[in-house]
Amino acid sequence: MNRFTWGNLKSLKTHKPTELLKDLRKFFDDMYSSDRMKLVIQVKTEDGMRELKQKVVEIFSKIKNKRLGI
Repeated sequence: MNRFTWGNLKSLKTHKPTELLKDLRKFFDDMYSSDRMKLVIQVKTEDGMRELKQKVVEIFSKIKNKRLGI
């Protein structure tokens, strides 16, 4: 797999869509893990924090911890 650091429509068109999708999926499977992520949220009120925290936990708890480390 090539290291993908950035791209635009011109550079992405040089790859076959099936290969690009396969490489992107492999990158996701190999590199995405909750232990490698950080999330920062800013709210104005304590009430807003309680409401938002519930939604954030619900959404982001779905990201698996593959224990990949840094």
